[in-house]
Amino acid sequence: MKKVLMIAYYFPPLGGGGTLRTVKFAKYLQKFGWEPIVLTVKAAHYLAEDPWLESQLPENLRVLRSRAFLPGRFFRKTLNHSYTNSASGRETALKRTMKSGFQFGKKLVYTFAFTPDEYIGWIPFAVKEGLRIIESEKIDALYTTAPPNSLHLIGKRLHRKTGVPWLADFRDLWNQYPESYNPFRLRWKARLDDRFEKGVLEACQRAIVVSETMKQELLTKYPDLPEERMLVITNGFDPDDARNLQPKRLFPQKFTVTHSGTLFAWRKTPEFFEAIRALVDTNPEFSRDFQLVLIGIVHAAVREEIRRLQLEHWVHLLPYRPYPEMMQVLKGSDVLLLIVGNQPHAGNVLTLKLFDYMNAGRPILAVAPEGEVCRIVQKFQRGSVVLPGDGSGIKAAVERYYQDWKMNGLHEKSVQDLSAYYRRNLTQKLADILDETVKE
Repeated sequence: MKKVLMIAYYFPPLGGGGTLRTVKFAKYLQKFGWEPIVLTVKAAHYLAEDPWLESQLPENLRVLRSRAFLPGRFFRKTLNHSYTNSASGRETALKRTMKSGFQFGKKLVYTFAFTPDEYIGWIPFAVKEGLRIIESEKIDALYTTAPPNSLHLIGKRLHRKTGVPWLADFRDLWNQYPESYNPFRLRWKARLDDRFEKGVLEACQRAIVVSETMKQELLTKYPDLPEERMLVITNGFDPDDARNLQPKRLFPQKFTVTHSGTLFAWRKTPEFFEAIRALVDTNPEFSRDFQLVLIGIVHAAVREEIRRLQLEHWVHLLPYRPYPEMMQVLKGSDVLLLIVGNQPHAGNVLTLKLFDYMNAGRPILAVAPEGEVCRIVQKFQRGSVVLPGDGSGIKAAVERYYQDWKMNGLHEKSVQDLSAYYRRNLTQKLADILDETVKE
């Protein structure tokens, strides 16, 4: 059996969509002739952990962890309160001043010290350990998945030192979220990021992206790249992860709209909350019946929006939950809310959340620009799509779903052929790409 060294920062016990993608690849690769060996980091820090994900890993999977120097953890831990899940309670002026100072300091450090990102301190340790693994295990292929983008630099160094074929998995574009690593929008920083990105795309044997739109954006940006070397493997789902789970209705008598996952500041859509405010103000029945559930990490800016509009009574916040518990709540909801936002490149986003929602079988309300999410929701008739900024459209969609709920019209969506998005089938596609790559 051929061996692939999978290098990933996000790996159990860390939770989140990036972790789940790697976990499912590792789970199924052995069925297609590849033995995965995972290299990750010791004592990784993230905002969420999910012990259930470890149950998805093969018992014989070897997971090796190396040391890392990650000073960015200081900022994450110091500013962790920005992501807590309290919709009520106001900060003192002193606390706001201190937090503002820390945030400004973080932006300076992330701009000038952390290039391409805060995980650069893992590069020398991962390269050293990776070289040892490649030599001792006779590795046939390398696989890196990002973000963090530093992981592709690890893959690039290992490939150049050993000649082992390398696949670079882009879950996001290199500069997908400049709010994190170029908050001042400096041109030299953007050019440096483009140089890093192009260098990775030119050095790897295959680049994998999660959507066709993302692929076309990269080919347009770098027209000299051979199209045949850039391939699409979307996110997806395992139907068995939800099939036997019983729906959990947190508010049995309420019209419940649920959002799961991290709600970042740049995905904040004030028009959605303003539409809810308008509905509770003008429709007493809606005000009595409505409940919004936000599962996961909610950024301080979003919580402030909820407070500004005095919606605390209608918003229920739940901390990050293990994947099966989250799926139970999704299955027990009336409508599932998907907010993509309107930031640059938002059209190429094909978030794991969409596939979790389809697996849950409930109607979707997607607030998203034209692009991948719109295409799939409409193609498989999974719900409604409203453009970001269209407050009246959002209000009309929520009101329409509410009226259907009152008439007992919100039924589970019929299961169409979604097998192209099954994790096992997506992993077979990855294995085929690995096979083709090592033959060259």
